[in-house]
Amino acid sequence: MKYIFGIFLIPIFLFAAQAYYHDIENYAECGLPKLEELLKNGEGRARPVLSGTTLFINTTNYRIHYTLSGADATTTAYAESTAVAAESVWSRWTALGWYLPPPDGTNGGNSKYDIYIRALSGYLGVCYPENAYTSPFPDGYTSWVEIINTGITFARLRALVAHEVGHGIQMRYSKFEEPLWAFYENTSVFMEDIVFDDVNTLPGRLTGSTDDPLDSPHFPINRATGVYEYRGALWTHFLDQYYDTYPARTVRRIWDLAGRHAGSHLLKDIDSVLRINYSSNFAKAMGHYAIWRYFSGTRDDGRHYEEGSTYPNATLLRTHTTYPASGTQGTSNPSGPGGNNWIAFSSIGNYRLTIYFDGQNGYEWAAYVLGISSGGVSYEYKIPLEATQDTGRITIPGWDYTTVVLIPVVTHWTSSASNLTYSYSATRTAADKNIAGETFKSDYVGFFINPNPARNQVSINYFTPMHSQASLKIYNATGQIIKSTTLNHNTNSIIWNRKDIYGNTVKPGVYIIELCAGNQTRRKKVVLLD
Repeated sequence: MKYIFGIFLIPIFLFAAQAYYHDIENYAECGLPKLEELLKNGEGRARPVLSGTTLFINTTNYRIHYTLSGADATTTAYAESTAVAAESVWSRWTALGWYLPPPDGTNGGNSKYDIYIRALSGYLGVCYPENAYTSPFPDGYTSWVEIINTGITFARLRALVAHEVGHGIQMRYSKFEEPLWAFYENTSVFMEDIVFDDVNTLPGRLTGSTDDPLDSPHFPINRATGVYEYRGALWTHFLDQYYDTYPARTVRRIWDLAGRHAGSHLLKDIDSVLRINYSSNFAKAMGHYAIWRYFSGTRDDGRHYEEGSTYPNATLLRTHTTYPASGTQGTSNPSGPGGNNWIAFSSIGNYRLTIYFDGQNGYEWAAYVLGISSGGVSYEYKIPLEATQDTGRITIPGWDYTTVVLIPVVTHWTSSASNLTYSYSATRTAADKNIAGETFKSDYVGFFINPNPARNQVSINYFTPMHSQASLKIYNATGQIIKSTTLNHNTNSIIWNRKDIYGNTVKPGVYIIELCAGNQTRRKKVVLLD
């Protein structure tokens, strides 16, 4: 869950009867992808002229244009709510260190950022880039936003404003990340949740569509066809939650580097940011992203996506219950970057399970195996693949797990890798699990937080590899360490009583708990209430 910095004066009716909002009323998407050809051709578009007398709301950073008559007619309350939501976006992203949309001279009547409320057809909102603004980014642009004038709830209005102003922020960094339009939409849907945590549209977007990263994981993560790029906000949520303790910093760093490079180099920029700041790389991120998506819906284990239980279940390619077992990708050919499948094995019994994988030659692959115990704890293994033939095998203790999942991932991203093929097989081997020397090392690192949100003390149950150095740190929302402790391997839980290193009770808000063991780090957010 994301904490909103600062206090915003929101009309009471905006929050009426809402706690955690799923966007189920209207899935019309924003109009940015419709501008693709226009932008590539360097064309522009004139500012809109409303159907009736134009009225204005001038806030600190915005001018809201609206009318009460004609086809574009809306209500004063709707326009006022738009203004308040927009200021919340500005305050939130400023606090997080992002560049905000630049001034546009006197276009729209003054230099403030313009939002036009008007009748739209086929989509709920759109952001139009207008003029080059190259300070400090060579491909930066000014822009304005249009949003629909009626037909949505006030809750949906807030998410819409966050989404479209989010595009205006992205245009400040770069207008030319073609053909990576998907990342613009990934980021804007992600931004909705960062600004307005109670109005998260992603769970609803993932329901009722098969064109998404849970039902169709074999598509590449930069797919910009149909509605995939909106549902692909799972990718930006993953980058945010997996790599950093500070909200949206990973995604901001990617946009910052992309903006400083003229032209389109987004995949290289993602790889560079992960290497420079997180001792990782794009290929590793794609593999971990494939693992995280498996733990959605009823498979949520509290150790992956913060809101994973609100998502639908990831769709398995198939499940094997008899052995030997074998198969291929079937009609779900994975593409790069990041396409994957999930293949489950159950009814393993007291056997070792050996899994063999063979990916299409000439491309880069990764193959992960999850072992999931009856208690819901999962362990990750990686099949070592031969470099040129992309083949490999692994043997794991099947008796430890009720389910084993093979996850092949296309990590090839420097050139085209479309509709690839692979094959796999699995065999069971009888073994006495008590035989001396028959040991399997687990390198799993993870933890639970309970309760969350919490008012008093917090219980932290952790899992770390044996004989590794392990520590736990707690950060406040600005990234300062307020508590640090070395973990004892003879126990697997500790209690945090809301005290900092000086013995003071910390204030309500969002805190980051970080578990480090060996060379692995896991982070989660905990919300402390009054």
